[in-house]
Amino acid sequence: MVAIAKGQFLKARLFRVGIICTASVLSAQGVRLLNPSSMQFTDQQFGVSFRYPASWTFSLSQPFYMQLAISPAPDVPDRDRLRALIYTTSAAGVASRPDTDFEGLEFGYDAHYVSTPNTCRALAKPEDGDIGPLDEITIKGNRYWHATTSNAGLGHGMSEDIYTMFSNGSCLRFDLAVSRSEGGVVLRALTASEQSQLHASLLGVLNSVLVAPPAR
Repeated sequence: MVAIAKGQFLKARLFRVGIICTASVLSAQGVRLLNPSSMQFTDQQFGVSFRYPASWTFSLSQPFYMQLAISPAPDVPDRDRLRALIYTTSAAGVASRPDTDFEGLEFGYDAHYVSTPNTCRALAKPEDGDIGPLDEITIKGNRYWHATTSNAGLGHGMSEDIYTMFSNGSCLRFDLAVSRSEGGVVLRALTASEQSQLHASLLGVLNSVLVAPPAR
């Protein structure tokens, strides 16, 4: 019974991945199972790929009340929409609701053709929210502009780290977010150690980003 259940679970996961890959062919995007614990997202149009835990969910719909800072307005053209969004509602070693106000983690990615590096640099700072200073950072050989932002309201909150990289005439943008929700009840806030652990989980995805010449 256990072997059958595991087989059915893997078959269902592969079926869902197949649907995503099929639906993404027209936009040169797709995901595939690398091994039982890892997935890989690939965007051939912009030459971007990254890995993420297989337990996380791939979606282009916002999973939490607060939206990512890089989320486009509802009426923008398809070319300006998010190209990938993955999320999870749990993290190893970190208590979630109802013990704390931790709701989940999100990793969003979009890309735009831009004319200059300065245009990409400006895209690291969102228009709204409590925005931190802009700095430059190199991660695994990738040079990013980095800024932080946070928003809160109606018992919900989100803190984000936004990274942008200019590559091959494009601006690649990654949004690493921690979502919080009190659900009408004041819950324990995350400790500094828990926050660091969550940020490390998100950075693990960013650390896997590879950029190759795009297929234009």
